[in-house]
Amino acid sequence: MGLYVRKGKDEKIDETWGLIFDPKKSIGSFLMIDDTRSCIGAALRYKGYSLNTTDKKQLKEARDLLLNAKKRSLGFEGGVGVKNKVLARVCKVGMAYNGDAVRGTKEDSETYFFIPREGTEIWLDNMAIPAKAPNRDLAEKFVNYILDAKVGAQLSNFNQYATPNKASLEFIKPEDPKNAAIYPTDEQLTVLEFTRDLGAKGP
Repeated sequence: MGLYVRKGKDEKIDETWGLIFDPKKSIGSFLMIDDTRSCIGAALRYKGYSLNTTDKKQLKEARDLLLNAKKRSLGFEGGVGVKNKVLARVCKVGMAYNGDAVRGTKEDSETYFFIPREGTEIWLDNMAIPAKAPNRDLAEKFVNYILDAKVGAQLSNFNQYATPNKASLEFIKPEDPKNAAIYPTDEQLTVLEFTRDLGAKGP
């Protein structure tokens, strides 16, 4: 998760969550993503806190940032909606998932995606078969199909998300592993966090 931005010619963009949370850093109209934990996490990272904090003072600071940003924003959208509205020039900045945004950059070279320097969430999709699944054999065959190296690469080449399958890497488009918006650098990884289930302690 990061920011998808329309960049003017020769415009320098400060790669910070401040484009959303600090009116002085704003470069134009913006959309927020319709995901509670992602929004809270972004505000927490901007303040220098863990996106998994349960500290009430830190969460109140994040709440205040979000309420202020909401007043100045164009509202909330899903990831694809954010991408489409940046492409349509409805807004200049949007909180977006990297895969959606990377596909957008291929439609319009005046747009780009970045991971804010304060950090953000990192995540991965999972497949699971319920214990009482009625068609377990078929489900296992589907999982095995998705885990095929070439099939996994085909998925990643289409959706522009990094493959978690090492065997798929040789079939990935050669330019994609060099794109930090898809495969974060070692430096970027140091400021990324997985969102944890906080249970009853959560915000």
